[in-house]
Amino acid sequence: MFATEIVSPKGKIVKRYNHKDVKTPLECLVLSDCTGATDKGNHDAALKMITMQGGVFGAHASSHALIETLG
Repeated sequence: MFATEIVSPKGKIVKRYNHKDVKTPLECLVLSDCTGATDKGNHDAALKMITMQGGVFGAHASSHALIETLG
């Protein structure tokens, strides 16, 4: 087995994928405060669709949270 890791510029492991557990090591991250929609309800619904069923389509976070994590 081998793994793929997403590592921040400071060397911190942000996420680790064990290839036996996933079909692809790629995941979509949508920055929720960098996107928009025709109204807040549509925006919230779009973000909810991304994370349904345990995040099958990916994840979303604020740009502040991403910057803080990457340090």
